[in-house]
This record gives sequence, C-alpha cells and structure tokens, in this order.
Amino acid sequence: MEILNHLHSILRWGILFILIVSIIKARSNKINNIAFADTEGIKKIALIGMMLLHTQLVIGIIQYVFGARGMHAIKTLGMKEVMGDSVNRFYAVEHLTGMLIAIIIITIGYSTAKRMTDAAKSNKRIFITYLIGLILIIASIPWPFRPGFAGIAGWF
Repeated sequence: MEILNHLHSILRWGILFILIVSIIKARSNKINNIAFADTEGIKKIALIGMMLLHTQLVIGIIQYVFGARGMHAIKTLGMKEVMGDSVNRFYAVEHLTGMLIAIIIITIGYSTAKRMTDAAKSNKRIFITYLIGLILIIASIPWPFRPGFAGIAGWF
C-alpha cells in the first residue's frame, strides 16, 4: 500500500503539469483559431492528462477501499465520527467527491472536444473543462498547509 501512496503522490505533479499545459495550449489554439483535431500536440497532451487522471482514479479507489482513511475509517469510527473530524471527513468524503467530479468534467470535455469540428468551440471546451477540473483538483488535494494537515504524509 505504501508504493501506491507514493505513486499517487508523485502522479499528482504530472497531472497538474499536464493540465496546466493543456489549458495554456487550448487557449493559444483558440486565439489562433487552430482546430483541436488539427493539432496533434494539444490532442495528445489532453489525452495524456485524461489517461493520467484515470490511472490516478484507479489508484485512489484502491487506497480508498483498502487504506486506513477511506472505507476503513467509516467502518471503524462510524459515519458520524468521520463527518465530525475535518481530516477524516476530507479523506473519506471531500477528497473523493472533488476528484471524481473533476475527472468526470475533464473526461466529458475531452470526449466532446475531439468530436467537434469548430476550432474555437473545441479548444474552448478543453480550456473550460480542464480549468474547472484543475481548480477542483487543487481544492481537493491534501496540501500540508491546510488546517489540520500539517505533518500528514499522504493517505497513510
């Protein structure tokens, strides 16, 4: 489980980087009226971002089901106790919910953008959905500077 924890933590930086590059490239393409499908760069970068997110999701679900902070905390402490403690609530509910919503938004954005024929609309779709997803992801990461998270190293 420790390997998955480290992989989950390291993969986050790659995802943040790829999402930022995708957002910048989509905005640039929109300004220059370059179609999403015509530029292999943005299409590949956005696809890599989505694939990394789905890989991160699988790792996160494994951690949630088998790790100490997800289902185990709910079974052991009970939902009332988990919801009463900000750190336990974050890991058992908020982190999972925020990340799932972000991944769904990004996946829908990519899936619809790749089928669009209008250059401005396809790039705008990537720009908006990836930006919303990035904001949700940043808000859902257990940063060490968050209240109650100082000294907590990841999930376990």
